[in-house]
Amino acid sequence: MKLPATLLHQVRDSISRQHLLQAQQSVLVAVSGGPDSVFLAHCLHELGYRIAIAHVNYQLRGEASHADEALAREVAAVLEVPFFVQVIDHQYFAHKKGRSLQAEARKLRYAFFEETMAAEGYTACATAHHIGDQAETLLLSLLKGSQSALMKGIPAKRGPYVRPLLGISKSDILEALAAAGIPWRQDQSNLGDSYQRNRVRNRLLPLLEQVHPGATRHLAGRAAWHGQQMAFIRQACENAGERAFVQEAHGLWVDSSAFVAAYGEAHVEIFLSWALEKQGLHGHELWQAVALYHADSGKYTDTRIGRITRRQRGLWIEPIAQVAEGEMAIHSLENQLLIFQGAEIRIEYVADQKPDFSIPNCYYLDPGSLRLPLKLRPWRQGDRMTALGMKQSQLLSDIFINEKYSPGEKLRAIVFEDGEGIVLLSGFRIAERVRVRSGSFVRICVTHL
Repeated sequence: MKLPATLLHQVRDSISRQHLLQAQQSVLVAVSGGPDSVFLAHCLHELGYRIAIAHVNYQLRGEASHADEALAREVAAVLEVPFFVQVIDHQYFAHKKGRSLQAEARKLRYAFFEETMAAEGYTACATAHHIGDQAETLLLSLLKGSQSALMKGIPAKRGPYVRPLLGISKSDILEALAAAGIPWRQDQSNLGDSYQRNRVRNRLLPLLEQVHPGATRHLAGRAAWHGQQMAFIRQACENAGERAFVQEAHGLWVDSSAFVAAYGEAHVEIFLSWALEKQGLHGHELWQAVALYHADSGKYTDTRIGRITRRQRGLWIEPIAQVAEGEMAIHSLENQLLIFQGAEIRIEYVADQKPDFSIPNCYYLDPGSLRLPLKLRPWRQGDRMTALGMKQSQLLSDIFINEKYSPGEKLRAIVFEDGEGIVLLSGFRIAERVRVRSGSFVRICVTHL
């Protein structure tokens, strides 16, 4: 069961050219049982690397999952190399779907690889991404529209992870396995269109190939070329970036003057997107923050990393902990007007009336269910509440996603809690525990100034 010599040479050249592996290096190979990873294992073994097979059985497809594990185990036996497997309790994924399930599976998979490498002394982990995967990733990054990584592809090497097959096509892999008589298994979940990547693979790429034969290989080549360009740009940003960040007591300056002096103002947006990505900003928030460079001094945008303001000196990042104010305690339900976290809060106790739910941004709570003092504060990660009409508590972070809170609305959100937990989230609704049960109620109106 020998693979074609031409493909072996192609993979060897790719490994050498991109400095992916050293001669006879010990490599953990991630094998799912599909054709790509089976080909990779046989290929690296024939090229003389000391390999082991690693497989994760998520038990999500019943007997098919166990058959995948058996095939991966058979590959290890045929090649006479060590085999490592992790079996995940399928109940672990019971409440996860779509992207969250994929993300959790990926996290478990890579954690297993790293634990195995550390425990068994393997210095690299090889995965079987090929030209088709590269083209899919490029199209997805273009559709998502991130700025500095507009054509972000799959890197040939990142940390201990190497991808020797990025220059090999799927058709070449299938032909090589068939010629060598090497068995493999088809993951049926890859054939459906449940996931976005599957739709790109099964619908978009075949259509592009009809319009322009060779489109997949062309896209992968463009991604590689763009990667080299981005490496040059990143190096230019790094050179100027030594003086870009100035930490002060209440925030961080992003100073672009050194970059502008070296490379001109025409490219300053590239530099700013690089700098803000280093601070953890991505996607549409990154676009909005970079656009501040052309705005008047004092203009700002609220983001997940804090408030970013245009100043004469550059961009000023005020962390979320500084944007949000402290806490306020209310010990009485008598009528009062408060200013907290940029909002006007009016609290009224009303007897023998019916709530008027037509008044915007007003919330009605049962006074008998409140346990004073009532505390006002910004929301925190891990906060939960059982909202009106619900039987179980939810994370506020999930509520923000479901209710489509903007980053600015999340920063301005005010939590009202008493001695037993959260009773109100501004912009959302009250807790089930404090719903009005009689003719008296506490009305809380929140108006952001």
